[in-house]
Amino acid sequence: MLKKIILIFSSILYTQLSFCQFNDSVHHHFSFSSTGIYNKTKDLKSFVLNNAISYEVNKKRIALNTGASWIYGTQNKQLSNNDFSAAANVDYLKRYAKALLLGACKF
Repeated sequence: MLKKIILIFSSILYTQLSFCQFNDSVHHHFSFSSTGIYNKTKDLKSFVLNNAISYEVNKKRIALNTGASWIYGTQNKQLSNNDFSAAANVDYLKRYAKALLLGACKF
């Protein structure tokens, strides 16, 4: 039992002391999601559709993150939602002095 406890604690300490090297290549991440709901009753129909997209680029000293979303919906064939929003940020010198540039728009 004592050997198992020593083994667990030594493995925890070993993982805390390990380091990894950041790769110099560019890392890209792209994601897309789409969700929605459709309701139909005896005298009413409605639906809402939500779409989102994001893209991220990471390098050792700089990172670029962008994202956009669009919400569209109708109720009884009347437009209820048609909203678009987008945002972007650039993080330069991530490990050292922070220099951050943000931008956002909404329609």
